[in-house]
Formats: sequence, C-alpha cells, structure tokens
Amino acid sequence: MLNTIYNTGSIDYIGGTNAFAMKKTISLTFFFILSISLVYAQQHKADSVFKKLSKAKYDSNLVITFDSIGHSFINSKPKLAHQFTDKGLAIAKEIKFRKGEARSLNNLGLIYERTGDYTQALNYMIKAMEIYEDIDYQRGVGICLTNMSIIYSDLGDLEKCVETNVKAKDIDEDANDSSGLVTDLINIGDSYEKLNRLDSALKYTEQGYLLAKEIREKSMIGMGLNNLGNIYYKLGKYDSAKQKYSLAIPFYRDDEDDDGICEVSLGLAEVYKNKRKTDSSLYYSHLSLETAMSTDNTMRILHASSFLTDFYKTKSTPDSLYKYQQIMLSAQDSLFKQEKVAHYQRLLFSEEIRQQKLEDEKKEQAEKRTKQVQLAGISIFIPVFFILLMPLRKKKVNPKVINFMGVLALLMAYEFIMLLTEPYIGALTNERPILMLPIQVLIGALLVPLHHELEHKIKVKFEHTDKKPHH
Repeated sequence: MLNTIYNTGSIDYIGGTNAFAMKKTISLTFFFILSISLVYAQQHKADSVFKKLSKAKYDSNLVITFDSIGHSFINSKPKLAHQFTDKGLAIAKEIKFRKGEARSLNNLGLIYERTGDYTQALNYMIKAMEIYEDIDYQRGVGICLTNMSIIYSDLGDLEKCVETNVKAKDIDEDANDSSGLVTDLINIGDSYEKLNRLDSALKYTEQGYLLAKEIREKSMIGMGLNNLGNIYYKLGKYDSAKQKYSLAIPFYRDDEDDDGICEVSLGLAEVYKNKRKTDSSLYYSHLSLETAMSTDNTMRILHASSFLTDFYKTKSTPDSLYKYQQIMLSAQDSLFKQEKVAHYQRLLFSEEIRQQKLEDEKKEQAEKRTKQVQLAGISIFIPVFFILLMPLRKKKVNPKVINFMGVLALLMAYEFIMLLTEPYIGALTNERPILMLPIQVLIGALLVPLHHELEHKIKVKFEHTDKKPHH
C-alpha cells in the first residue's frame, strides 16, 4: 500500500510558527473544538457545522480548518470531504492564500484518487504542485510528488511511481524531513513489491518501517507492517505475512484508515485461502469489500470483488458468482474507460513537458551564473595583466614585445566589451547580423585611438626607464 501526504501542519502555513499555539483567539478555539467534534458527527450535524464555519471570519486559519476537516473524511465519507475542501479552496482563492489554495487542491486530488477518478486527481495535484513551485515551497512539491505516485501506482505505471517517489525522497532528505522520508521509503518499497523486485522491496520497506518506529509515526508503522505482509506473502512465507497483517490492523483502526483496512483484510483473505481456511478467507474478503463499498473506494472494490469472483468460480453457487462478477465489471468500467486512460496519458505528457521546461530553466540559470563568474574573472584579470607589465619597466625590453603586449591587451579589452554588450546589442538589433556588425565595428573603432594613446604612454615610460643611469 502506498501512503499519501496531506499537509505539513499549521507551522508551515501560518508565518513559520504554530498558529494554534501563538494565536490563542476565541474564534480559533471555536474552530478547533468544532473540528474535533465533527469527526464523530452524523451527516446532519456536519451540515450544521459547515454552515456555522461558513459564517466565520475568512482568514488562513479558516482555510486550514475546512481542509483539515475535509481530510479527516477522505477514507470514510469522500463526498463530505469534497464539500469541506471546496469551501476551503474558495476562501483561499478569495483571500489570496496561495499555500492554502495549493493545500486544498492537493486535498481534492486525494479525494478523487480514493474514488477512482485518476484524471481529475492528477489534474488537481499538478495544479497544486505548480503553485508550490511558483512560491518556491519545496516541501509542498515533495508532498504533491508523493501523492501523484499513488495515481501512477493505481494505473500500473510502477516505474513512473518509483521515479516520482525518488524525487520526493531527495527533497525530504535535503529538508531533513523524517516524516516525509518515512513515506517515501515505504512507497518505494511498495512499488518494488508490485514490480516483484522483492529484495529491493524488503530493503526500502524495512528502512521506512524502522524509521517510522524511531519517530513514532503510528500510521506509517501500520502501513509498514501491511507492506511487509504483502512482501512475505509473495515470498511464500504465509505465517510471517499473517503476523504482519494482524499487527497492522490496530494501527489502521486507531487511524480510522478504511483504505488500509480494505487492503490488510484482503491480504489476510489471501493468506487464509492458501492455508485452506475457507471461512476465515471469506470473512476477511467480505470485510474488505463492504468497507470499500461504504467509502466508494473503487480500486478496493475491484480488488475485493475480483477475489470473491475467483473464489465462487470454483463453487456451485452461480448467484454469488454473478453478483460479485457484476460488481467487479462495474468497478473495472469505472476505473479503466478508454477516455480516462487517454486523458491520463495526455496529462502525463503535459507534466513531463512542464518538468523538462523546469529542468531547462535550471540549466539556463546555472549557465548564466557560470558566465557571470567568468566575466567577473576576466574583469579582474585585465587590470592584473596591466599591473604585471609594470615590472618590465625596470628591464630593457624589445619594442616588438611591447607592441605584442599592447595588441594582446587591446584584443582582451575588445572581447571583454563584446561579451558584456552582446545581449544588449542582440536585443537592440533583434539578432540581425547586418545591424550587429556596424555596432561592433564602431566599438572597435573607438578602442583603437585609446589603444594607440595607451601604447604611446607605455613606450614613453619604458624609454624613460631605459635612459635612467644604471649604478
């Protein structure tokens, strides 16, 4: 199972400090109490809270409150999650809170990913990442990359999934973000497991699991255990797989992660099927399907119904076979319609072009910096060159050498001026050689008299030095 990242907390969104600790205002306390109580509320109570929040003062804290509430319902009530997140997005746009806008867009991407609309999910996450890049918030870019990798995995593009998670891992390592790094390691391990590169899968998953235990990231401990169960199952170590799956369940329940419960339940169903414990296998596969259907989790519905369809193919129960086969086909149709796949490919292609453009811009900036350093070096070298000529005054020097040095100095000065002025001349003449040439000739013509004057002074000094009596 791949893990998503939603946000990095109020610390990153309110002026670099924890808003809930620093701004002990009555309104914020009110929002906080409502947020906690809402997690346990029924639909009509949620609607009431939504109306009350909608009348509150519009600020960045309110955006975070709406988004946080929305996120808490992604795995259980995605429609309700959408309602709150939409409101947070609208407020963020109105008050021009760009981090909040990106946060809301990323949240919407997660909602659509959970319900199987991958084109919409990817579209929202790309928009979120563009904002984070524009405001140079690398942690946000890493979050979006991590969440986009989930979509690539769901669509079977596992190589792209690994590539995206590695980019996120690099960002999190640079930022010393242990929590983000845990997610990246476990996600990379998950992708390798799906690619059947089990040695690499075990390596990265164990690294992520141990780091999650070290920093006490409970949700990621559960995910690490679940993913280790998947790996051991593929290795044929069913007892070890069962142990890991069983240990993961309490973590998922504590985190109210219905998506995780769907996966771990189906994992146990597979284990019990291989151990020929039919009743236990059916119990856990039905638990997975029922949980998935209650949360409109299309991908999990497909996995559980496929398992039950295969199970009933070997039984004399055509009604059950037909029932689960229809559920499976409906989920397949929802997930993999041709137009969705085509749209996904277009979005992916657009994102690759955008990433290439960013890389080109980085290279261009690096080249500009290199050029600036070189120009600075040349500007220092030319006066140093003249200074180095001065000791020659104390020695008898061949006039030809003086002429040569003078010409060399003139050429260096001319080329240096050309390097400095070339961009401006190019812009002025629109890069047309017929116009650039006269300007360059004019600059050269201005330099020649200066060169002759300088050369004359140098000769006079050298001649004056030669005429001095020697003792």
